[in-house]
Amino acid sequence: MLRPAQSLLDESNALKSAANSRFAHGAYSEAIQTYDRALASCPNYLDYEVAVLQSNISACHIKLGEWKEAIDAATKSIDALESIDPLPKHNPGQTSTSSVVEEIDDATAEKIDALEKSGKTRDQVQNIRVKAFLRRAKARSETGGWAALQGAHEGDMRAH
Repeated sequence: MLRPAQSLLDESNALKSAANSRFAHGAYSEAIQTYDRALASCPNYLDYEVAVLQSNISACHIKLGEWKEAIDAATKSIDALESIDPLPKHNPGQTSTSSVVEEIDDATAEKIDALEKSGKTRDQVQNIRVKAFLRRAKARSETGGWAALQGAHEGDMRAH
């Protein structure tokens, strides 16, 4: 029997709270395991919630010095947010002083509406996006020094 989405989300949120507590107490490996369980319970179409969990997993891996895993989790977080609120496309010929208004497609508009109906805002999306970018940059800087930082923004650039 399939469980209703709200029941799955409630279970995921309870597991996320338990993982947050483990993180606060320095039990990073246990926090990762609990965040993973929260991800398994979370309906996968709830991109914001998935992004938050992946960003938290990235933070745990950073604390453990597991740089590749931190990069992977941060990238998954960024990708989930991209499906909710895509970053503007970058045109290499565009100067920073020019402004381009882009149309939002119907699928993106529906996701933004769903996000707002869930009580989340685009500012909250941006907050998680910044955390994920910073975590990915931190992990990349630890894996390869300054040259690796150039790739911290690669997720954006490949889409532009």
